[in-house]
Amino acid sequence: MEGKISIFVLSLISTYGLIVVHLAVNLKWKRWPSIELSRPRFADSFARTFDVTEQMQALYQKRSKLSLPFHLPSLFCPDIFVGLSERKVLDVRSQHELSVDEAHFDLLASDYTFLTDKTRHPKVHQDTIKLLLRPRKALESWIPVVGQEVALAFDYASTSDPSTGKSPQYERSDVHALLKDVVARAANRVICGKELCHNETFVKNSLAFITMVPYASSIIRLLVGRICSLPSRYFHAKSAVHSIPIIEQHIETAGGMKQERLHSDVLQALVYRAIEDPDPAEGTPRQISIRLLVLTFATIFPAFSMVWNTVLDLVSAPQEARFIEGIREEIARVKGHGQPLSSWTLSELDSLWRLDSALKESMRRWSPLQFAATRAVTSSSGFKLSDGTTVGKGATIGLPMHAIHHDPEFYPNPETYDAFRFAELREQADGPEQRRHQLTSTSSAQYVGFGLPLNACPGRHFAAILMKLVLIHLLTNFNLESLEERPQPLYLGGVVLPPGAVPIGIRQRK
Repeated sequence: MEGKISIFVLSLISTYGLIVVHLAVNLKWKRWPSIELSRPRFADSFARTFDVTEQMQALYQKRSKLSLPFHLPSLFCPDIFVGLSERKVLDVRSQHELSVDEAHFDLLASDYTFLTDKTRHPKVHQDTIKLLLRPRKALESWIPVVGQEVALAFDYASTSDPSTGKSPQYERSDVHALLKDVVARAANRVICGKELCHNETFVKNSLAFITMVPYASSIIRLLVGRICSLPSRYFHAKSAVHSIPIIEQHIETAGGMKQERLHSDVLQALVYRAIEDPDPAEGTPRQISIRLLVLTFATIFPAFSMVWNTVLDLVSAPQEARFIEGIREEIARVKGHGQPLSSWTLSELDSLWRLDSALKESMRRWSPLQFAATRAVTSSSGFKLSDGTTVGKGATIGLPMHAIHHDPEFYPNPETYDAFRFAELREQADGPEQRRHQLTSTSSAQYVGFGLPLNACPGRHFAAILMKLVLIHLLTNFNLESLEERPQPLYLGGVVLPPGAVPIGIRQRK
């Protein structure tokens, strides 16, 4: 399956390259008053289409630090980047002026990658997330479920892969595939339910759907949408064979049940919310099955990316830093030895400052996107920035997150991975200032990985639980061989995809 995906992606990239040549020669880039912008040479345009980090960093220092906007002539970034001085304005303006949803779905080309334009109206799945994946009581109830599924997924991989057995020597193993499978199964246990998370065909096709979205959304901006969305349609159809019968069962049993009841999984809550929607099309099994894949993408893709990036950072760090040993010591101090993963509590997970910090530091360096707080201008009169620049309707605005997260004024030695950077900041602070350095916090102006406070990622707390439980099990049960050099991610404009399969030596700890 991965081979077929690779061939398809290579063919799209080849076609994409030809179209970039055409655009670089013929496209007249838009101009806005007082925004530094020039028509790029072909070589610059082509390079920035794939990697905008260097140019973003330079313009951030030259423009954003002076509270001036700038534009990057890249096909996969917001139209306008603004400085941190606009942070509060971006967060508090209404959807009638600056839309979070429109910006996100434009980025993902959701009309095609998510198969229908109805996904542009996310209230159904947003309401479901807020009901089951955000309240602290709900999060606490999911920990035993996720912990049990993580342990089962690792056990399953250990029995099917001899390299993870009890061997005195390191065996080269595809840890990338192992972690993707574990994260997918554990997330699907909560999102899709027990039956689907143990269905090999559903898991395989939902993962293929998730894998295709970042690539397809990039290419769709240049090619005919419906052609590029064919893989998404194929993998949805393959997975829907298994999800729709369960959805139909939930619809049949939904009569007379109250929305406030305790749901066995997110899918059940999604069904109840969808059939109560004023739009009858939302309650159809096919539409619910599409929204289910949207939820799995929104959960699994960022969670796996962060887990994999954190593992790569930890095994690539200098051994004298002893980051993994420090995390293991903290886990033992908080929970002791030999305790089942399902016995952890939310307060115990919250007290793992070093593990929390290691994840946050990896996200600081390798966020899935190089920009944050993206908003689409929806007001017919445009939107006026603090410097007087008016941005027209339909344009997108965002913060240059990569540049902010790599600003030496905020983070000394920003290119160095310091797993305990944020743990040490928490130790030096008190009260609210201490909480600012937690992984899921959105109160820091210098860290915008999960967005801005009023429109922050609603599923970030569940994602943190999932990622921590996966890493706890991995680091306490396995030794990982060090890497001499940290593999680099794949850049698609403002999108940052983690490195693919990297053989890493792994063995089970005694």
